[in-house]
Amino acid sequence: MSNEDLIQGCRETELPPALAGGVEQLIAAAQALRPVHPPHEVYRISFAERCTLRELLDPDQHDTHWWPTGLYILQRALQDQPALDDAFGPALASLHAELDARLGPYNAVSLRQISSKTVSGICLLSELMEYPQNTFVAPNSYSLAEALFHPNAWYRAIYAGRTPVGFVMLEDDADKPEYFLWRFMIAPPFQRHGHGAAAVRLLVNYVRGRPGAKELLVSYIDHEEGPAEFYRGLGFTETGEVEDNEVIMRLDLCP
Repeated sequence: MSNEDLIQGCRETELPPALAGGVEQLIAAAQALRPVHPPHEVYRISFAERCTLRELLDPDQHDTHWWPTGLYILQRALQDQPALDDAFGPALASLHAELDARLGPYNAVSLRQISSKTVSGICLLSELMEYPQNTFVAPNSYSLAEALFHPNAWYRAIYAGRTPVGFVMLEDDADKPEYFLWRFMIAPPFQRHGHGAAAVRLLVNYVRGRPGAKELLVSYIDHEEGPAEFYRGLGFTETGEVEDNEVIMRLDLCP
């Protein structure tokens, strides 16, 4: 369905007054943002509007929910336009709370395969990263392209409930055997909620079941805002090795 059809569908659906008002504010915010948003990023505004309205109309039809990402995109765009942020920011914050209560919960973390229906959204997640985090890990689109030509690439989308929140890719070489956490990211709106730690624990459980698995390796760029403390908190320790300017860490998997 087009955005116009979805707008009409929401207006014809009997929604609670607070929710209906929030939807109208979302539609107005998207309309106001398109002319002032960078032209090469306007598709994000349409994505945000479309996925939010679509999932509100029929949430159970969609196994993947993108509306939390969509609302973040709109709210982040509004921050660059103070007058629009004053006009629409509070309403979108209230709409987020309404949708979270109506469509959630979004807390149980899982690792899911990426499909033709979700791949563009997974790539979009890493586009939301800002400096310096966007220098710590390659874009998801780049990682997925690499995986096409790497026989040992094992990758999954990280979900919280029904919403994608990040991406993980493992170098899964059972012949050596060696297991390396190759790529890992949690998108900005979903950070500091425990999703990253839960995802790494799920990955560790997967690796423990692989042939000859004795350790899980990872590397990080040494930066004051880098992920070193995050990995240390999960039990990883530095090996003393540095490869391609990245510090190597390991997690002992032996009982």
